[in-house]
Amino acid sequence: MNRIRICLRTAVSRHGYRRAPGRAPFNISAMQLATGSNNYSGKQELHICRFCSNLPEPEYVVDDNTYDRVCSETLDALSDYFDELTENAADITGSDVVYGDGVLSVNLGPVNGMYVINRQKPNKQIWLSSPVSGPKRFDYIVLPGEANGRWVYKHTGVTLHEMLQEEIGQIFREQSVNFLKLP
Repeated sequence: MNRIRICLRTAVSRHGYRRAPGRAPFNISAMQLATGSNNYSGKQELHICRFCSNLPEPEYVVDDNTYDRVCSETLDALSDYFDELTENAADITGSDVVYGDGVLSVNLGPVNGMYVINRQKPNKQIWLSSPVSGPKRFDYIVLPGEANGRWVYKHTGVTLHEMLQEEIGQIFREQSVNFLKLP
């Protein structure tokens, strides 16, 4: 049975973590992690620690040209799709989609708020500011054996398109929303 090494950590600040007092890293099976069979009490949380884990760090660094191409394709496709969604939405008032200079702003009216999706070339990331889930930073990751990569939020493993599918699907309930078909 495969086991991964994780640490039980407690938050000490908004961004920092420290190991919980008296807790050493321990092993847990993937099945236990997936089923949640280990219940932990208190304000502690499970955190997969890349520093004490025996899992290899994935190779996902892309060159500048690949980043520019993929980022432009992604933002162009998202811009076109948001334009299509807002044009066909009779129940969303005050919506507006603006794309330029690597920044996509999608105003979905006063009730639903504004999404901002923009490129961050120095970090080779796409940043999302969501009125529902807050700010997220997505890295372009190409897994071994795959031709195309995906924009992944490393803290949760959710992709940009999955997050948009979930959140925007709740807003545009009268339309069929499918962000997963986009490049």
